[in-house]
This record gives sequence, C-alpha cells and structure tokens, in this order.
Amino acid sequence: MLFERIFSEGLAHNSYIIGDAGKAAVIDPRRDGDIYLEIAARSSPFLLDVRDIRNRRAIGYIRNSHHVYVGELPRHLAEIPADGPVFVFCDAGYKAGIAASILAQHGYRDITNVLGGMTAWKQAGFPVVR
Repeated sequence: MLFERIFSEGLAHNSYIIGDAGKAAVIDPRRDGDIYLEIAARSSPFLLDVRDIRNRRAIGYIRNSHHVYVGELPRHLAEIPADGPVFVFCDAGYKAGIAASILAQHGYRDITNVLGGMTAWKQAGFPVVR
C-alpha cells in the first residue's frame, strides 16, 4: 500500500499519491509529474509471506507476495532484496516478528512487520489470491 503526501515548497500546495497492487492515483498533482514516478518506483515493497505453506494454500495470499517459511529463511536470504523495503507478514504477527529479527541480523534495514498479518488483511476486506 502506498500513501504519500507531497508538499511543494513556496506554493503551500499538497498533493497525494495513493496506490496498491501496481496501480496508483495522484490527487491534486503538481505540474512536474516526475516526483510521482520516483515515489512509485522506490515504494514498491517486497512482500514476504513467512507462513506455513498449508496456511498459504488454505487461506490464500496477497498478490505479488513471495513465500519463504520462517524456519527456512536463513537459507533463502539471497532471494530477498536488501536494497528496498521488505514487508513481512504471517497469520497474526508472531512469525513475522521472528523473520524481521532474522533479516535485521543479516543487515536488512527497511523491514516492516505487518502486525495482524493475514488475519487483519482478510478482516479489512482486502483481496486474497487462492
């Protein structure tokens, strides 16, 4: 999910970029649109699903997420980009917290543990792939 406010110095102008799943909308855009392309390019997080594969199959998953079970994470670090944001989720947040700690121990700096995980995602009515 992308939501960012862009303030234009000297104009007292705010615009917003809101997006998800590879699509975005700009509200009250500035005349120079390059800023929105830059924000969209840098804000695409790597979605890391660390749940058991049975839960992923039974409950579904977030589109474009990558699956690596938390217990196998140390052997799959090369598959996870270290130069951008990584959003880690599981069923409710416990395994994601462990995974975030493992990533931090290996030098990852831009890590977000998605609290509530798939439980919160589904309760909010967000789309799930089966």
